[in-house]
Amino acid sequence: VGGEEASRLTVSTIVEYLAEAASCCQGVDAGSEQEFVDRLSAGVERAHQHIIKSYGTKGAPATTLTMVTLLWPRAYFVHVGDSRGYLLRRGRLRQFTADQTMGDFFVDIGRASEEQAKKLGLYDVLSSAVGSDMLPSVGLLDLEPDDALLLCTDGLTQELDEILKRSGS
Repeated sequence: VGGEEASRLTVSTIVEYLAEAASCCQGVDAGSEQEFVDRLSAGVERAHQHIIKSYGTKGAPATTLTMVTLLWPRAYFVHVGDSRGYLLRRGRLRQFTADQTMGDFFVDIGRASEEQAKKLGLYDVLSSAVGSDMLPSVGLLDLEPDDALLLCTDGLTQELDEILKRSGS
């Protein structure tokens, strides 16, 4: 229930913030692009602070987030946690977000192998979440006609991992 409440607060706060910031979405050009990306990040930070203010720092509910704002031909994304974003281009599915788990963290810094991290269950522990320790990843994708984006939670990503392994992608 805590995660559901954190998700609800996050979405409502970000939607409210983006409605306030909508004027910057009108014709994003190279000069205003950084301002737009900063506003996306600030919206997530506002949601994070709203959860902390509502629940305090101890035992606050937390949630993951993968959000995309499309302004053709670009997709701007904000990512926190282990919900994933995938880009389907010319029949090939590739992940464009990086999981923020303790397993990924320890493997990235060379303190554990993938096998060790898996054995210790570190891939099941988030290193970043809205409402907890948070370090959002913000980026953009240049889109092409016929591209498709898939945003999904960990329940689907586990299935996708198996499908991608079997298909050799």
